[in-house]
Amino acid sequence: MKQRLAFSIRLLWVLTLLASLGMLFAALPGYFNQRAVAGPAGEFSTLALAATWLGICLSLSAASVSLALACLLFWKKANDAMALFVSFFLLLYGIVLSGPLESFTFYWLPQNPDLGTHLQSVLIPVPTLVLILIFPTGRFVPRWTICLPPLAVVFTLLALTFDLEESVKLNTLRAQIIYGIATVSSTLLSSVNKPNGWCMAPGCGRR
Repeated sequence: MKQRLAFSIRLLWVLTLLASLGMLFAALPGYFNQRAVAGPAGEFSTLALAATWLGICLSLSAASVSLALACLLFWKKANDAMALFVSFFLLLYGIVLSGPLESFTFYWLPQNPDLGTHLQSVLIPVPTLVLILIFPTGRFVPRWTICLPPLAVVFTLLALTFDLEESVKLNTLRAQIIYGIATVSSTLLSSVNKPNGWCMAPGCGRR
């Protein structure tokens, strides 16, 4: 049973990697479209073009490094549940937060220009919270923190009812309440003591 579960998780990781690589390559036209938009002659065209190329290089570099680190973790510590989770998280981070997702949706789904931003707000918060809570042992420490991810799911679903302006400007009561709860939760998380002892060096395991 455990071997079958381990095989399923590894297969899921491979499929996630392929999907991430596919998204990265599919986003390239969006990156070059940004370059074309910055290209027309103008007073600041040279500076705008340089800034655009810098943004493209930084975004692609961040995505590539995230995917490379995910592959390294999977290769070195595929049997370590914590390392495997971090590897999944890096695949998600490299595509969703580093820029490819936004370039993909902006180019291929121009009728929904804010879709990438909304997907970021849905896909990233809960995995990030879980990573903070279980790192480096792979367990929720203290035990009460296991209640936080379900609350994060609720807040994420509530965020889907907000428009982008409301989320950024906090110009409604519900947005201010959610922001206040998130601030208090962040303060509580910062006070949680986490054990040390996870590394990638040969022969070094979690203590």
